[in-house]
Parts: sequence; structure tokens; C-alpha cells
Amino acid sequence: MIFFFDRSIIVDHLRKNFGADGGVAAMYCDYKNGETQSPENLMASLWRQFVFGHPLSDTVKKLHTKHHEPHTHPSLDEIMEVLLSHIRGYSQSKVFVVVDALDECTADHNSRQTLLTKLRELQPHIHLIITSRPHITLEYDFPDIIRLEITQEANNDDIQSYVSARISGDRHLAGMGLQNDIKKAVVGSAAGMYVSST
Repeated sequence: MIFFFDRSIIVDHLRKNFGADGGVAAMYCDYKNGETQSPENLMASLWRQFVFGHPLSDTVKKLHTKHHEPHTHPSLDEIMEVLLSHIRGYSQSKVFVVVDALDECTADHNSRQTLLTKLRELQPHIHLIITSRPHITLEYDFPDIIRLEITQEANNDDIQSYVSARISGDRHLAGMGLQNDIKKAVVGSAAGMYVSST
């Protein structure tokens, strides 16, 4: 059986199994958006996902009041304060943070290291899942990390089967008659995608 390491599949699985009494949030690092993907923005995106659908706390209301009128942005420390406050509210529930493509987070201005430092501050309150190319070393920041290396390259038949299954599970896409075009596009751009086989 082939397992593609796709962020949306991981997040969907976690939300299905732990979403009722836990929290799941994800961030996707993209070097093309390096200017907007500061540690502040990435951590704020986690906070927004965790609080979506929940009443706003007094801490958040005070933070909004503080920054609304002068049109300023919360500092990273302020963001971490409200994020940790909300995560602690889950008590014994499962809380997961998925960080996808960490290697695409820019190292400029120490951004990647700052992000890792702040993610470490969230522990032990969260379970952290990070995907990255192998040249990124995480053992210094997370000494107890469990590393799963994916070394088998996906072949075109596996990718086509995967895409067909995803399309058939989506009524909108399945009815558009674009299955072959989509498969060709995905196979063409998936060179070097890694999978794990069991």
C-alpha cells in the first residue's frame, strides 16, 4: 500500500479522529511567499485556526482593543501568549500542529530558527508533525524527535491511482470530465515526490 505524505490528508485524518475534543492546526511554508511568511504571521495563522468557531477570550479582546485604533500588529510574544492560552484550554485533549515543508521557510533574518524556537515553546501542550527535505536538522531543537525518512520515489502509476481516487471522491471534480488532464498535470509536476510503502 502506498501512503502519500500530503498535508491535507494528515490534517483531515487528525480532525476526523481528534477534532471533537482536541485541536488541529496546520501551516504551509512556501518560499515564494517568504516576505509574508514571518514567524509572527505563521504563528498567528495557527492561533486563528484554533479559535475558529470558539468564543473570543478576554485576552484576545484586550489585544484587539490595544492594536485596533493605532492600526498596529501584535508582537510575536503577544501572539504566543494568546496561542498558548487557547491551547492550554484543551486540557487533556489531543492538540496537533502540522508544519508542512519547513525547508521552504526562509532562513533569512533567522526566521526559520525563530519559528522552531516558538514551536518548541508550545510543547508539551501539543503533538508536532513536521515535513521537510532531509537537509534540515531538527534534533537540536527537538532532541526527542522521531524521524521517518521517506526514500522510495513515487512512480507514475501510483500517482495516477492516487489522483483518480481523490477525484472520484470529489463530486465536483468527478463531474467535470477533466480527470485525464488533471492526472497528466499532477504526474508532470510530481517528479521526486517521495512515498512510504508497506
